[in-house]
Amino acid sequence: MIRFTLILLILHHICLNSICQAHLENKRHSKVGLSNYKKDEHYLKVTYGRPNLKSIYDNPFGNRIKYKKIWRLGDDEATELTVTKKVFIGEHELSPGTYSVFCIPDSTHWTIILNKNVGLWGTYKYRKSSDLFRIELPIYKSPKPIHSFTIYFEESSSSERDGADMLILWSRTAVRLPIYFEERKE
Repeated sequence: MIRFTLILLILHHICLNSICQAHLENKRHSKVGLSNYKKDEHYLKVTYGRPNLKSIYDNPFGNRIKYKKIWRLGDDEATELTVTKKVFIGEHELSPGTYSVFCIPDSTHWTIILNKNVGLWGTYKYRKSSDLFRIELPIYKSPKPIHSFTIYFEESSSSERDGADMLILWSRTAVRLPIYFEERKE
C-alpha cells in the first residue's frame, strides 16, 4: 500500500510539473523575436520576447519596466544570446555557448548582464551568483518611437575592431552593445 501511494505521488508530481510548464508556455504575452548575424566563422543569435507599447505615448521605462530593477530584456522567457566562437564584450571574454541576457535600465544608462543560466522564465530563477559579467552602456534617444521591442545586429561601427553591435530599441530608447571578434590591440 505504501509503495502504491508513493508511486501515485511521484506520478502526480510529474504530471503537475508538466501541466505547470505547459501552462507557463501557453501564458506567452508576446511574439518571439529572433535576430542573427554571421561573418566568417562567427555566428551570433539572440532570442527574445517582443512586448508592444499600447500607444506611441506609452513609456515602458519607469511604468512597465522599473528603473534600477532587474529585467529579462524582453517578455516571457529571459532573452538568450548564442555565440559560436569566442567574442569580447567590452573587455570581457565570452566563450562559445548560450547565455541569458538581463538588464537593469536607468534613465541615463543600462547595465547589461550576461548570465550562465539558460531556459529561465522571466527573472523568477535569476541568480546574481550566476552572472558572468555586467557592462554599463549609455542610452540614446531613438529618432522615432519603436512600438515593438526590438533587438537586432548590425556590422560594428568601430573601425578599430571587427565585430557586430547588438542594438536594443523600445519606445524612444536605444542601447548599443558592441560585440568584438578579437581582443583590443594596443
